[in-house]
Amino acid sequence: MMSIPRVLAVALLSSILGTGAVLAQATPPPSLAPGFAQTTAKHKTAEDRKMERRMKADCKKQARSQHLHFGKRRAFMKDCMSKMKT
Repeated sequence: MMSIPRVLAVALLSSILGTGAVLAQATPPPSLAPGFAQTTAKHKTAEDRKMERRMKADCKKQARSQHLHFGKRRAFMKDCMSKMKT
């Protein structure tokens, strides 16, 4: 007769080994061809980043000219950037 700790150890070991076998059989995700650049919503292009920097700089100039500070400036920048994106 096996003791309780030994039974638990055997059960734990078999569940770990069984899980590893299941994970090893999973199919890998399809890979893209080398050199293929996939642009998605997560990945911004260099042109998008440049445009966003220009818009932010323009909004900053406007906030500075209106002498806005901290809270008002943050709210203005958020509003300004959202207007420029649409």
